[in-house]
This record gives sequence, structure tokens and C-alpha cells, in this order.
Amino acid sequence: MRQGTIEKWKSDLILEIARRKGFKRDDLDDAYQQLVLIVIEFDFDATHNSGASERTALTSLIVNQLNMIMRSEGRRRNHVQKIRRVCGPGQYEPLSSGEHMSYEREFELGIDVRTVVSRVSNLERAVCEALAQGTPRYALAKNLGISRYEVDRIVDGLREQFANAGLDI
Repeated sequence: MRQGTIEKWKSDLILEIARRKGFKRDDLDDAYQQLVLIVIEFDFDATHNSGASERTALTSLIVNQLNMIMRSEGRRRNHVQKIRRVCGPGQYEPLSSGEHMSYEREFELGIDVRTVVSRVSNLERAVCEALAQGTPRYALAKNLGISRYEVDRIVDGLREQFANAGLDI
């Protein structure tokens, strides 16, 4: 086998397991790309696998990696939802029936958020808005022409400003 290629049965195994775990087309493509790189690097050694076959060992590796991808995506979705709850829906995005809160509380929360956002720099505001739209931090850094570490520093500062205003995000 050439270096950097994957055997068909391994490729099929990745797709089979990912589909069984509920990955849809777009997510499946992204997960597949990540897993192919890991599977290419996978070096099966029968003497260190307690008698397990290569397929069994590879299945375990794939399942573990897919679980990590799913947990990571779940954390990202929860973070986006938390930001949307604090920042409110987009200008033209209506609240869904499950998101309704009392008008008074929604109004107060909106004022608190606007107060904090009005005090931040344009860069901090751009970061806050992009995060509220679900933009990943690495993409945000690239779009703004700053490092991922700078984005992290700005997010930490924003989190502190929201916390000081009594808003827990």
C-alpha cells in the first residue's frame, strides 16, 4: 500500500460506523476527512492488541474518534445557544416557541447585554457578534486577521465584562 492511502475496507468501515452513529452528509464528510488521517497513521500490531483482530482494533479507534467529534460539536452547539440566549436573537430571527421568556425579563436582559456591548471596542463587538452567529474561533481569527490566542483573550475579556454585569455566559 502506498503511503497516504487507505484500504477500501477501512474507508467503508469509517463510513459505516459514522452513519450508524447518526452523522448526516455534511458532518459525515468532515468526520471522514479527520478519520482518514488517523486511520492512515494507525499501525496495527497484533502482539500488543490482546488477540484482537485489526478490524476490531480499528473499529474501536473509529468509534472513540467519532465520539470525540460528537462531544466537541455538542459543546460548540451549547456554547452558541448560550451566547444566543444572552445576546438575543439576530435582528430578523424570531424567537422559537421554546425560547420565549417573560417580556419583562427579556427586556431587562436585552438592556443588560446592550449596556455591556455598548462599552466594548469595535473589535470586541465584532468577536461577540461572530460568536453569537456560531462562527468558530479559528475562522473568526482568520477573518479578523488576528491570532486564535488573541480571539481567546478577547473572549475572556468579554466573559469578564458580562460576568461583572451579572450575566453568566
